[in-house]
Amino acid sequence: MRRLYNEFFYIPKDGKIRDKVMLAHAVRSVAVILLCLAAMGFGAYANFADGMRRGVMPQELTAKITVVDKAAGTPIVLSKNKTELTDGKVYTVTVELDENNIAKTGFCVIDAGELTWHTAQIGADISADDHHTDKITFELKASSDTALCIDIATGTSALYGMQSEFYIKNGDIIDIK
Repeated sequence: MRRLYNEFFYIPKDGKIRDKVMLAHAVRSVAVILLCLAAMGFGAYANFADGMRRGVMPQELTAKITVVDKAAGTPIVLSKNKTELTDGKVYTVTVELDENNIAKTGFCVIDAGELTWHTAQIGADISADDHHTDKITFELKASSDTALCIDIATGTSALYGMQSEFYIKNGDIIDIK
């Protein structure tokens, strides 16, 4: 064993690093890096598999989205959170969080025509006065026939707290042009 150590790893004080020693150090470094990458991959898989076993994905946020034609009072059927808005009509949109969400907060991204809006936080929001809002309601006024898409996102909006025409708060009225 001592002979192997002297052959591959021992460097005398007045000696130079030999090719064998350098190669052994390089191989050991690569092996450690590969071991770390494998451990990270197994960890990610374990986290994903645990979420699947419990029936939910980590950080999943689900909500009930209701779009109602305000004049007629009839709900509009959403297909994969998408629908068509008719010119000249006003729609009331309500987004209400489901009770058993893993994620504690999120927001909605509303795409209508060429524009995109973000809603205020839905769920736990430590910066808000009441700290928790399970529902947000706002109105959309369509100036032309427009496709509407509403997506739910976890976390905090990039527009959070900004005074922007593209940030929707509870009770806002949005004109879609």
